[in-house]
Amino acid sequence: MSNPLAVAKLGVSGRYKLTAKNVDNGSERTVAEFPNLITNLGLDMLATVSEDWTHYYGILYTCVVGSGNTTPSNSDTKLSSEVAVTTSINADTTINTAENYLSVIKRWGFSQGAAAGNLAEIGVGTDSENLFSRALIRDPDGNPTALSVQSNEVLTVTYELRIHIPTADTASTVDGYALVLRAAGATSTIYWKGNQFRLHTDSFVYDGDMGDRTTIPWSDNDKRSSSLANDAYIAGSFSRTGRVQWDPSRGNTTIKTIVFQFGCGYFQFSVDPPIVKTNEHELTVDVALVWGREGEL
Repeated sequence: MSNPLAVAKLGVSGRYKLTAKNVDNGSERTVAEFPNLITNLGLDMLATVSEDWTHYYGILYTCVVGSGNTTPSNSDTKLSSEVAVTTSINADTTINTAENYLSVIKRWGFSQGAAAGNLAEIGVGTDSENLFSRALIRDPDGNPTALSVQSNEVLTVTYELRIHIPTADTASTVDGYALVLRAAGATSTIYWKGNQFRLHTDSFVYDGDMGDRTTIPWSDNDKRSSSLANDAYIAGSFSRTGRVQWDPSRGNTTIKTIVFQFGCGYFQFSVDPPIVKTNEHELTVDVALVWGREGEL
């Protein structure tokens, strides 16, 4: 493929919270929220999860707790010493507009006594052998600790996956075009939601200026793309490329802005000088998405 006109980037992170509830007297003990390590396998999963599993159900399907204290590694796929597993789950999806991230929250419940013991590690994933995330349980000061779950207690685990929506513009020059890339629709779960990290169907061109990061500069139906193609995902690359095409009957205008849906959200970018497209032209635009652990991109 040619050089992508736009390269969007997304950082991902996650946090755990554990609560043990005594079924006899109703008292609860909570381990304060603590961060996790998203594994390399987990980053791959974002590009390969089935589209039949919305809100990352397929990725965040199983919760497993254990007694091991081995430091988490990017290459981990399971816990070091498993104690209990559950797939009893419910979920919420919201956007935290103050902190600028898409929040996908899952909760698992272990039945009474199922997770009894001294727990020191935790993970979530497609199953206990394929973990999206692994972490050592930590105290409020961030130090590894053990949570002693009794036989008369039920354990509830809450995991929050955060996909950080870009707040700043990214400027670049490609093939003589000055480009500015910006998130779009960034405060709405209509436009940001748990989708596979690939190029999706909703792309269009616009003859006006870009909107701010909270809006979508909608265009007429004839400005929407006629086709798209995703390149095969390469494991370990944490990036994906694709292209959007407008045939001669579509997108015929002076193009100043291009909007595309890649991964879990929408992006827009301005083009200078504008592209003048007529019914004598076919337009193909190559785009890319790169993702990684928040703070590492």
